[in-house]
Amino acid sequence: MRHDVWLKREMAQWEREGIADAATLARIAARYETRRNGLSIGQIIFSTLGALLIGLGVIALLAHNWQSFGRPMRTFLSFLPLVLCAGGYLLGQLGRKPFGRGYHEALGIFWTCAVGASIALVAQTYHISGDPQRFVLVWGLLTLPVLYGTRALGSMVAYFVLMVVWTGMEQDAGGVGCFFWLLALPAVPLVVTEWRESGPVRRAWLGWTLGITLLTALGIALERCLPGLWIIIYSGLFAALFFFGLAREEDEVSGSYLLRPGFLLGALGLWVLSFALTFDDCWEQAFRVSCYRNDMRYHAWAGWAHDVVLAVAAPLTAVALAVFARRRGKLPICGWAWGALPIMAVALAGAAAAMSEWDWEEPAAFAMLLFFAVCGLVTLIDGIRSSALAKINIGTVTILAAILRKFLSDDWSFVTKGVVFILCGIVFLVVNGICSRKLRQTGRAAHE
Repeated sequence: MRHDVWLKREMAQWEREGIADAATLARIAARYETRRNGLSIGQIIFSTLGALLIGLGVIALLAHNWQSFGRPMRTFLSFLPLVLCAGGYLLGQLGRKPFGRGYHEALGIFWTCAVGASIALVAQTYHISGDPQRFVLVWGLLTLPVLYGTRALGSMVAYFVLMVVWTGMEQDAGGVGCFFWLLALPAVPLVVTEWRESGPVRRAWLGWTLGITLLTALGIALERCLPGLWIIIYSGLFAALFFFGLAREEDEVSGSYLLRPGFLLGALGLWVLSFALTFDDCWEQAFRVSCYRNDMRYHAWAGWAHDVVLAVAAPLTAVALAVFARRRGKLPICGWAWGALPIMAVALAGAAAAMSEWDWEEPAAFAMLLFFAVCGLVTLIDGIRSSALAKINIGTVTILAAILRKFLSDDWSFVTKGVVFILCGIVFLVVNGICSRKLRQTGRAAHE
């Protein structure tokens, strides 16, 4: 059931039962008006698919008769989609009644495809040489006017994806991929505006786009100038996303976690990275010199200007957002525990650098295993105290994962491992069932 339909039904029930008066219900409706006025997920998806199908159909029709056209006609047809998109934009803006968001979403996607097709067709017609990196870069930069004109979410996704693709191509060709951050800057004002003015669904799509593309670009653009530096960078970035989600996104939605991309990406990143660091091999690979660039593709200046700056900025940003979330009263006890991963990463990376002549991988992995288990225990206790079933399940899974990690890595027999797996599964089901029953009983008692 849609949230706005549920809210209307509940508000009508509140008015009949005398729980809230008409003025209070009007204020509640006004507060969540943006949710009803925004595009739904289905509208965004179908607008994007419709525009893509139209664009592919036009390209197929042109490709069928392309060889029979002369150069002037090819040039005209190359620019025709751009002219049609510009005309459609003016029609939507200058008409008696401006067209809706769905129209601009479809127009933005079609316009973005038209930009790329026009560049490729003109280059093919006039035999303009170039490399794939340059084509992707020019395509992305020429998409910026489309972004600001239509404010289409699909065009914004396309822009960041193109910049990530260019980063990968540039890094693979021996270039400097850290210029991605400079290329992302022109879209920042629009991103901030959209974040402030959009409803929860559109904001969630925007958050997922930014989170996934930025994390991907970071992994590509790192120069890997110092062993183990990526652990500090990623732990700081995941913690920053986690604290931002706690401080800001909880005000927008209280239901689906999919509408809180910052919180979900940060939490998943912290959990996965913490668990990965409990293995000796992860520390060995992180500090093995042969895994770092030392050939012609390595740029020392970019490594120090990019990797080292991020290693300092990411944990400091996480600390600032943690303080912000704490002042707003949005930081639970388990948030402090998981958010301490950057501190652990800095401490263990420093200790590993100081003890490089000894076998330090196993002690570092064991320290992370203790940290992982303590975080699970704190989450479980916090969930029991706050009657939050999600926290209880996460805490239980974390503790069980720590136990399984210990048994999987040691030389135990298959029978022992099988018994441990069965016992862990039983414990998880029993804890979940008991907590669910208690929460249901508490909810019925509060309702009565």
